[in-house]
Amino acid sequence: MPRRPHYPRKRTWVVLILTTTALAGWFHLSGYRTFHDLQAAWREEAELEAQVEDLVKRNSEIEQAIEDLAPGGPGIEKKVREDLGWSKKDEILIRISDKK
Repeated sequence: MPRRPHYPRKRTWVVLILTTTALAGWFHLSGYRTFHDLQAAWREEAELEAQVEDLVKRNSEIEQAIEDLAPGGPGIEKKVREDLGWSKKDEILIRISDKK
């Protein structure tokens, strides 16, 4: 079996220091001064993604309402009956007030 080469401890420390320096340089060049800045950016990204999901949901609800109120859609008759109190021919409309 071949013997493993023996590396002096000095070389291990040099590699560790160079790696640490490289990581610190990468953070500095990427615009993040500290790890806390990076964590804050991740939190902000998560909040923005949640806002996007809410807006996409709201957008789909608005699109559905537009489709319902389009000419010939089921929402038009409902709106006319509820808001304006209109009725179809040969229907009798009875209003009940909510006042007590």
